[in-house]
Amino acid sequence: MAKSGGSGNPITSADPNDMPDGLSFNGTTLSGTPSKIGRYKVKFNIIDRSGASDKEEVEFVFRDPNFALNNPDTSAGVYNEEFTKTFVAQNGKTPYKYSLEGLPPDLNFNPDTGVVSGSPNQYGKFPLTVTATDDLGSSSAQIYILTIEPYSKPPSINTETLDETVSGANY
Repeated sequence: MAKSGGSGNPITSADPNDMPDGLSFNGTTLSGTPSKIGRYKVKFNIIDRSGASDKEEVEFVFRDPNFALNNPDTSAGVYNEEFTKTFVAQNGKTPYKYSLEGLPPDLNFNPDTGVVSGSPNQYGKFPLTVTATDDLGSSSAQIYILTIEPYSKPPSINTETLDETVSGANY
């Protein structure tokens, strides 16, 4: 922490109740390793020899370096059948917000839950760009290929035996 102005050698202090777990302040240097993610506001006070003082509140944000967006299962959707897929973020500070680009028509996306749902009216492979952002501003983006199959069951031919008929007669 840099000090400027004032008379003599100023004394700087921080409220120990504001200090995030794992950090300490010795009057000039904030040091340590934060033990929790989060947003912390620390009040610093500086007083010079003449009694002049100043206060400053500084916000620190500690993010989890392992914040990530997990790939949902790789099952494919089927044309014109109900479909649901959930994208899940982990290791960040909740709540998470999600964004999605590339969604085919007739599918819906909920940015609060990461859920894609609906009955797709197109089949094919759709590249999706999904981004998750946690409450501290950390973000993780992934590209997934969403596959929508044309039909759930292959067509079949009815092979029942037909009744006999006479040529030239109505059946």
